[in-house]
Amino acid sequence: VEAAAWISRALLGRDLTPDERKVAGPLLHYLSGAVAGAAYGALAEMAPRVTAGGGVPFGLAVWLAADEGLVPLLGLTPPPQDNPPHRHLLAALAHCVYGGTTEAVRRGLRGS
Repeated sequence: VEAAAWISRALLGRDLTPDERKVAGPLLHYLSGAVAGAAYGALAEMAPRVTAGGGVPFGLAVWLAADEGLVPLLGLTPPPQDNPPHRHLLAALAHCVYGGTTEAVRRGLRGS
């Protein structure tokens, strides 16, 4: 949501309304997931070994790079040490599901 608000201020010169925030935050999250998934699919075509682990390592890499790295670094969320351990675990597990789903969709689209 904070990233969407920042983009709105930068591009539109205004803050998002509360209703816009409810839509823009998840939309930006899903869009970034789609972009990461497309990059994974392209990389899998060039280096099939990245598909080892059924996409789970990819999901964990996204979690580490984004949730634990870039997003807090940009000040969009609190630093990782300010979150309780169970929040990190749930986010890591959710990204494992994301990675596995991304690989399943890739295989389905490839017919393999």
